Amino acid sequence: MPIISAINPSNTTVDLITDASKALKVDLAGASHGGTAPTTSTESVLIGGSGTGNSSAIDTTAFNVVGIAFSSSNTTDPITIQASIDSATYFTLTQLLYPLRTIELSQPAFKFYRASQTDTTGIASTLNITVSKRYLI
Repeated sequence: MPIISAINPSNTTVDLITDASKALKVDLAGASHGGTAPTTSTESVLIGGSGTGNSSAIDTTAFNVVGIAFSSSNTTDPITIQASIDSATYFTLTQLLYPLRTIELSQPAFKFYRASQTDTTGIASTLNITVSKRYLI
């Protein structure tokens, strides 16, 4: 639980101490100052008929909350979320069936994740992925 250690004279920012080694300045409007800035990225993966498409590696280093939103023109085959410690060997964590289109990873246990889809319809498709990474105290 954060402890307010000091309020500046203009009363617009506070210093939050989360433990003995971490301090984060936050203004009262909610903007953070210092630490890891949130990131958002998008990617489209073309999947050939009867092929497999994988997103780029999602590196969770320095982030403790990762949100993945996805869609695909192939609504027949499941999208899987895969994890890796080295971004070379991936293991399937779960298969996500429609209409579920988002997943949030809190305190990710692995360093890398990716979305993957294997086509069984024989028709080319597109897998779209949006990733949001942030560090919350």
